[in-house]
Amino acid sequence: MKSAHRTVYGNLRRYRTTQITGPALVGPNTRLSSNTTFRTSTIGRRSHVGSKTTIIDSYLFDDVTIGRDCVLKGCIVAQNVVIGDNVIIGNGALIGAGVRLGNGEVIPEFARVATTAFGASADEEDEDDGYQSGAQFSAVFMTKAQY
Repeated sequence: MKSAHRTVYGNLRRYRTTQITGPALVGPNTRLSSNTTFRTSTIGRRSHVGSKTTIIDSYLFDDVTIGRDCVLKGCIVAQNVVIGDNVIIGNGALIGAGVRLGNGEVIPEFARVATTAFGASADEEDEDDGYQSGAQFSAVFMTKAQY
């Protein structure tokens, strides 16, 4: 089915200005907005990628929402993650389930972002454990040197 500015393949919605180069897998009911670049990556079902976003060599689980003008390279994004506009996620970064990243966040290479410290239970509260928590993260953030 074709319309004036987007093409639908089964349940995939993509605009004609969207570039998909493979190998690439896009789950059902996923939307890739205009001027999006999606290269050698996988994205699960019921996800949305905002316009002018670039995703390269990455794996994104189900129910991921990514804002406009983002860059994701070589990262893994778990299910139910929301990423704001103008976010950069570096190579080797892992974004855990349920994380919310605010607009303009920069996640460095090999960083880990989760709603609780990796290896800790949700009940544990240890303020002086070496993890960094940014004011805009709704998550615990740690760099490669810290894990």
